[in-house]
Amino acid sequence: MTIHAQQWTPEHTAEQQSTWADPEKLTQVSRWLQQQKELVTPKEVASLRQQMNDVSRGNKMFLQAGDCVEPYNEFDDTSITKKIKFINELATMLAYADNTSVVKVGRIAGQFAKPRSNGYEIVEGHKLPVFRGEIVNGYEATEESRTPNPSRMYEAYKLSKHAMHLLAHTQPEKSRVWTSHEALILDYEAAFVRQNPITGKHYLGTTHLPWVGERTRGINGAHIELLQKVNNTVAVKIGPHMTGNGLKALCESLNPHQEDGRLVLIFRLGVAAAKKYSSLLLKELQRHSKNTMIVIDPMHGNTQRAQNGRKTRSLNDIENEMRIFASAARANSARIHGIHLEATPYDVTECVGLGVSEDDLLRRTYTTLCDPRLNAEQAMHIVQVFRESL
Repeated sequence: MTIHAQQWTPEHTAEQQSTWADPEKLTQVSRWLQQQKELVTPKEVASLRQQMNDVSRGNKMFLQAGDCVEPYNEFDDTSITKKIKFINELATMLAYADNTSVVKVGRIAGQFAKPRSNGYEIVEGHKLPVFRGEIVNGYEATEESRTPNPSRMYEAYKLSKHAMHLLAHTQPEKSRVWTSHEALILDYEAAFVRQNPITGKHYLGTTHLPWVGERTRGINGAHIELLQKVNNTVAVKIGPHMTGNGLKALCESLNPHQEDGRLVLIFRLGVAAAKKYSSLLLKELQRHSKNTMIVIDPMHGNTQRAQNGRKTRSLNDIENEMRIFASAARANSARIHGIHLEATPYDVTECVGLGVSEDDLLRRTYTTLCDPRLNAEQAMHIVQVFRESL
């Protein structure tokens, strides 16, 4: 049995938060969430950290993959099972070259929110709040749908609970797919900062591995404050604006005691920035925090607009970034511990390459709610190229 700690309230400013339309409803939802059972247990958090110890020491590889933003309508048993199977298949490909064990983590059971560059967009001449994920507002381009609604957090919890149950009861613990999501919406996350009654340590009960993105990783921001407070393995996205000093400060803040299995840095530089900054950042990391786990996300820095206006990513850019980053790692005696992908088992045509042209982005299957994902064939190819690049 765990103790439901009093809801954590951040002391620092929280970026990328929505202004809820009904503050009274927000209070009601927050109280309800605090009364619910956590979605992950202290035992599970400790079990993943133990496995991440092996990743940190180079004894296992790390794979993190799944949807850009999970749609609420894909939480039936068939869809979840298909996504778990897909992640397992990617892990098999990753392990194939030298039979390395892989710690598998899905962007699953809670990846409902996305940071956005702009708060509004123009749709057919109408100014609407931007879609921020179904935990906040609806995808449909109407004023009613796009108004941030705290009641959506009820559904987020219920769907995540169902998925967690399926994950926990259909897989052995030692080879299971663990869960992860961007811990972005603090009104939701704060309700699940719980305390382990045995150790007294706090943990985040919404997911096994929470991460903070490039837009919210400010060292004096509320999202980093959240990761500081909890005992989970945590991750931070590292983009092209990160400095050597900033990287050092981040590692000291989130892993002051240099613990194995604690901190993952997910580099999402983009192919152009990877050429300029990979060596500088990896050199700084080797100087100050050698036990930090280095993971490459070769997708988020390579998003672009196709001629038809759709967001896409090029497999050539993805492959080139991996090779550039791997070369920089070798030059600086740094180990790359794993890879992070936005990918789906479905036959989507959202990224260009391996049989998908720019024309296909409109003519075929483009179903993502936000950023373009690799389809199954493309994802398997990228994992194979990643292994070769190491």
